[in-house]
Amino acid sequence: MSSCTKCHRPTVDCPGCNGGRNLTGIVGRLTCKECGESGQVCPEHGRFWK
Repeated sequence: MSSCTKCHRPTVDCPGCNGGRNLTGIVGRLTCKECGESGQVCPEHGRFWK
C-alpha cells in the first residue's frame, strides 16, 4: 500500500476502476480519470497523491 506524499495518509483503492482491476476492456486498455490509472487515491487529495 502506498502513502500520499502530501499528507502521508495511506492510499485506498480507486472506486472508479476498483483499484486498477477494471482498466482493461474488450477494446484494450482503458483510462480512469479518478486515479490517473494508478489504481490508488488519497482520501483527501484524490489522484494527486504522488
